[in-house]
Amino acid sequence: MSTTTVAATAETLIHGTTDRPVAFDPARVYDIASWNVIYNVYPFLMRIPAGETRPEPAAAKSCAWTGKTVYRCKLREGLTFADGTPLTAEDVAFSLNRVRRIDHSAGPAGLLASLDRIATPDAHTVTFHLKRHNATWPYVLATGAAAIVPEEIYPGDAIQPNDAIVAGGPYRIAGYSREVQVRLEPNPRYHGPTPENDGVRLQYFRNSRTLARVLRQGDVDLAYPNLPPEQIRRFRERAPDGPFKVVSGEGTAIRFVAFNTRLAPGQHRAARQAAAILLDQAAIAEQVYDGTVRPLYSMVPRGVAGHVPAFAEIYGKAPDPAAARERLIDAGLQPPVPLTVWYTPSHYGEKSYAEFGLIEKQLERNDLFQVELHAVERPEYVSGTRNDKYPLYQQGWFPDFVDADNYVASFYGSKTSYLKTHYRNATIDRLIRKERQSTDRAARLDAFRRIQRIGARDAVFLPLWQGRQIAVARDSVTGLGETLGAAYRLRYWKVSITP
Repeated sequence: MSTTTVAATAETLIHGTTDRPVAFDPARVYDIASWNVIYNVYPFLMRIPAGETRPEPAAAKSCAWTGKTVYRCKLREGLTFADGTPLTAEDVAFSLNRVRRIDHSAGPAGLLASLDRIATPDAHTVTFHLKRHNATWPYVLATGAAAIVPEEIYPGDAIQPNDAIVAGGPYRIAGYSREVQVRLEPNPRYHGPTPENDGVRLQYFRNSRTLARVLRQGDVDLAYPNLPPEQIRRFRERAPDGPFKVVSGEGTAIRFVAFNTRLAPGQHRAARQAAAILLDQAAIAEQVYDGTVRPLYSMVPRGVAGHVPAFAEIYGKAPDPAAARERLIDAGLQPPVPLTVWYTPSHYGEKSYAEFGLIEKQLERNDLFQVELHAVERPEYVSGTRNDKYPLYQQGWFPDFVDADNYVASFYGSKTSYLKTHYRNATIDRLIRKERQSTDRAARLDAFRRIQRIGARDAVFLPLWQGRQIAVARDSVTGLGETLGAAYRLRYWKVSITP
């Protein structure tokens, strides 16, 4: 197939992207490209409204805590899947239990870890019994892990093929070609608002240069995400006089590096702290990303309640080689300290090469570290992070939901972290349990702030930058600004295109 495409109708939105989904079965995937499709084709008890970060009822007409460990949802009347199959409480229970039962190695079952059992006293009532109170449970119900599938059609212990997906959300899948495109058409049986377009075609491209070219040619209407900074600048410079516009939204995705605390020199807190002192986040944001990202000084990004710039508080924003040397010498580490750094050159964007070249220079200031830099593609890279091969390595995070718990527990918790750094801090573990079990918002925010400051002192995870959501679209595309928000839900149904 050609790398270009032609709009089927004037009202069909053609979205060009370099992000390819893995699969469309909610039990199989835990990546943002796959979840983008899942959010548009499946029903959910809860959804994040545009411009908001907190969930509200969707397929449910109401949801509420009825006890400290009991959360109950009442479904709307008359719900069906796209094929006309009724959507009932049993489908909801089946869907979440199925994710847990399959427990796919690349799936989102971990998000449901606090769930004990589900009761369905009638066709319109779903009662979630948790092992303990979890303040984030309403948020979890709005993630890809809680997409509702039909019990009559989906197997309980196997993955549904991509060409056999049964939808119930704003769209249904009208066609799928692996590595090429996905075609979506409005679902006439959807209980929510009617989409503002006649359909969506997601067209996948090998790299951002090709994507930028086909946008200029008029073969796609929207390019998002991953256009490099120089391409965004070119479109922005010609936007006032050309047929394009650059649309920005709040971003809460982050990039960081992680130490393995069992490998040299990461087993020494002083070495980790020295690296934190030497990193210059502002220089990375400006020199590598041309200001399209923001420097980050915490593992919880700005804009998320409870954020504190803990690394800036403790180490300052400007690199201080003298202070870094003092930390190393006091710990008995003689500079230059050998440090092997690993990154993956394409998964986190085409700027990774330049980014880690600059990080290498920053860490080698005043001969404090002697860096050996390595790059390897996935999945070999993922294997290395899980098998104690990388002393310091690149990582990124898109939030499952916009609550500080999704950042602190995902990194710092000894039992909840998705990374194998061997880090354990008993105080942080206690604070995570406290904030999850608390119904007091002020107490939760206080716990988040304490965790960030402890984490900054231990310096196992070093924040680099916080992304912005930036899309480039043709002038005929409207409504895009309504959906580019901190929750990372690209709501196609709000986007329209005029002839």
